Amino acid sequence: MLACVHCIVAPTSYYTIRGKTGETASAWSVGAQIGDAAFYWKDGVFCVDDPQSGPALFRLSDQVKSKMYHVDRERTSGRPRKVCFGEQGTTVICGSDHGCVYVFDIRSGERLATLSVGSTEWVQVVTTAEVDDISVIFAAQTRAMDCSEDIFVWKQAQPAVKMSSQGDSIAWAVKALVVLGCLAFIYQNLEPVVSALPIMQLGARRH
Repeated sequence: MLACVHCIVAPTSYYTIRGKTGETASAWSVGAQIGDAAFYWKDGVFCVDDPQSGPALFRLSDQVKSKMYHVDRERTSGRPRKVCFGEQGTTVICGSDHGCVYVFDIRSGERLATLSVGSTEWVQVVTTAEVDDISVIFAAQTRAMDCSEDIFVWKQAQPAVKMSSQGDSIAWAVKALVVLGCLAFIYQNLEPVVSALPIMQLGARRH
């Protein structure tokens, strides 16, 4: 049985509900409109998106607002938009009313990236995932319900592998030559066997 349930209720209220009895343990106002909310339990924080101004970060322990993240507005009307944490809780991601997804550093509030979906439509749907230890962002535009929509996917860039020294470069080159030599030997001495293999086994398989 859950000890308590944390619940965000529009337009401005946050409730903690006892899991066993369903009674309200505490209630308070976040001081802004709530379009969406996301929790990162490991660090004890949650983020609320205000459609009028942008996401705001709160501490669960004392309900103090610790950071705000500015999202530009180009339309007079506000709509709820998804907000989420990324890169193991180090970034905050939010959509917009003009076709962009914004990525912020959770501590400094600095805008790390602006991701475009190629139009100026609403981007209300945003979520994240870790795929093979790589952070991935998913987003979709919001238009008429009878229109099909593309899902846009961005993955975190991986740093290129660099040789640490000239010795590493030489060692890598020697290994490459050894492998090439082995392949040449096999090809020269086992050519009839290799030629007899079906093409399907020799070709590269596309995943």
